[in-house]
Amino acid sequence: QLRRGTPIDRAAAASALGTLSVQQRRRWWAAVPPITTPTPAPPDDHIDTTVTALTDFRACPFRFRCQHILGLRAPLDAPRGMGTIVHKVLQDFHAPDATHPFEVSTLRNLLEVHWDHSQFLFAPIAEQSRRDALEYIDRYIYHHPTRHHARAVEQAFTFSIAGLNISGKVDAIFSLPDGTEIVDFKTSRTPMSTTMAKDDLQLGLYSLAFDHATELESYASPHRAVYLYLSALKSPEESDRAR
Repeated sequence: QLRRGTPIDRAAAASALGTLSVQQRRRWWAAVPPITTPTPAPPDDHIDTTVTALTDFRACPFRFRCQHILGLRAPLDAPRGMGTIVHKVLQDFHAPDATHPFEVSTLRNLLEVHWDHSQFLFAPIAEQSRRDALEYIDRYIYHHPTRHHARAVEQAFTFSIAGLNISGKVDAIFSLPDGTEIVDFKTSRTPMSTTMAKDDLQLGLYSLAFDHATELESYASPHRAVYLYLSALKSPEESDRAR
């Protein structure tokens, strides 16, 4: 299927391969005929890549090969679909030129504007994901009622280091009294531990970008960079009981 199937078949086959054991994957890759065509040399010995590609390679070279070399994509799944939509909602909510009130009703209205059932395979999954998204944004505004305009949202950057031309985007940049805060919104249900975050490649690349990318020169040096897991925020009811 990976070699001869339709794009949907190839994506499904790549997803299925991800469930195999490491030993089975190695046997499969060993059976793939080698590529005989020469690989073109990158111009000026530099390689163009992205923050996402580098973090994927560090996390799982197998996934990196499937997605960034073979161009395969996994089938639609609810977490990725909801994540895409929630990111658009927060991007509009914190836009530097936003004129709307910063309250939960605004977030709910933006969710209705951006909601896209085509991101989900089945209607019941889409409806459950919509309920989850509503819960996430309710929790977010409860815990961050004073976070309003961002300095920038979806701020693109490019910088070169060690023979790599690295491009990426920062979800949101906020001003702090003593510098800049980089926020990357996450909708996954399992937050990264503090220990893992200290060694996280994506946050490290963001820090390097502020040192080298011309697009970020106008911002103060980052005082902190955080993954904000919406699923980890307590509901108002849970917070009240904790008191």
